Amino acid sequence: MHLLQPAKHLGSPIGHAIRRLNSLGNHQLPCQTSIRLLRQTRLQHNRPPRHSQSEPIYNSRTQRPHIRHDPDHIVHRVPGTDQYIQDINWEAARKRAKYLRTGIFAVVFSAGIFISAAWYQAKKELHPKPAPAPAYFRGERRGPIPIQEFPRLYWSTLDPISKLSIGIIGVNGANHLYGLLLPKQWLGMWHTPVNGTYRTLVSSIFVHGGFMHLGVNMWACYNFLLPVGYSKLFEGNPAHTLSFFLASGVLSSWAQHAVTRFENAPKALAAGRVPSIAIRSGGASGALFAVFGAFCMEYPNAGVGIILLPFSVAASSFLPFVMAFDAYGMVFGIRGLNLGHAAHLSGALLGVGYSYFDGKNKIWKPLVLSFKGAMEKK
Repeated sequence: MHLLQPAKHLGSPIGHAIRRLNSLGNHQLPCQTSIRLLRQTRLQHNRPPRHSQSEPIYNSRTQRPHIRHDPDHIVHRVPGTDQYIQDINWEAARKRAKYLRTGIFAVVFSAGIFISAAWYQAKKELHPKPAPAPAYFRGERRGPIPIQEFPRLYWSTLDPISKLSIGIIGVNGANHLYGLLLPKQWLGMWHTPVNGTYRTLVSSIFVHGGFMHLGVNMWACYNFLLPVGYSKLFEGNPAHTLSFFLASGVLSSWAQHAVTRFENAPKALAAGRVPSIAIRSGGASGALFAVFGAFCMEYPNAGVGIILLPFSVAASSFLPFVMAFDAYGMVFGIRGLNLGHAAHLSGALLGVGYSYFDGKNKIWKPLVLSFKGAMEKK
């Protein structure tokens, strides 16, 4: 999970709240009624402006925004810029974030994923497709294989979990290219807590903040999804593995959303930070941390390599370190790292819990058997 700070305008039904008044390259703050963006002469963020509080001073090169100024609001500087954020009404912003309703949506949607996948698996087991006969039994002409046939033949030789892994990588890669072609529409897939939208809890799993972010996550997917998919927990079942991946991604996205409820927004502004409720987040790392947590539980003695380091660490020892790091980052923050620590930590906990409590025999198989029983009665 990656955090973009400051975030771009996403548009909101509650109107404009942060306004762009000077160019910041490709980034600007999201528009919400809770905060407004003003441009002033540079001053220390912990001191009140020296000019009249009834009307803010603007740079002569910048047009005055069409907003009214309230003298009771406090202005703070955004670090690294000559912009200022004005605290309007953070309680209204928290209500707009819909913490409870988004949580209910995440749970219901995740349950729906498992139920749908279990129904598909039950139908597949009751009505299996016959394996295709070799070409020479079908009377097809044998000869040189056309070049365009190689991708199809290669795909047919892959095992189910490898196909799933390549499919996830392909979807994320294609979505990243989509962002280069249609950036405005792509930005709408990121999740900003103050918007209180439900669909972005799902769509934000498939967006990444750059090729480095995308590459690291897809590298993790390629390395960990295959052994986890063929562990005793999933037994090479792609429907089960995919449902776990998607459900973990949605639930970890909501966890990142939920922790913004406990941040003191005025205090964050006073410290020169953009409040996390107004920061956009996205990435597949929450789901991948769930896969990693399951990997460490299923293969506790496996060595986990660290990028650019010549040694590996046992999975059972590495996982607690990673979880402690994200717990610290979630509570105290780590300067210079815009990471979704809550999404990482919750994802790892989901993976550990699903393995420890035997989700295969307590959730997945009972669902499949119940659907098979219902189908057989028909």
